[in-house]
Amino acid sequence: MATQGGGFLIHGSDPADTFTPEDLNEEQRMVEQMCMEFLEK
Repeated sequence: MATQGGGFLIHGSDPADTFTPEDLNEEQRMVEQMCMEFLEK
């Protein structure tokens, strides 16, 4: 469940629920790269 507002400051969280860029799969990384290239133009 998502924490609302500043609730993350006072409530604990499970590290498994934290999203990091390392969690991206190959397809998601390719989409990211395509978007970055598009924005450069």
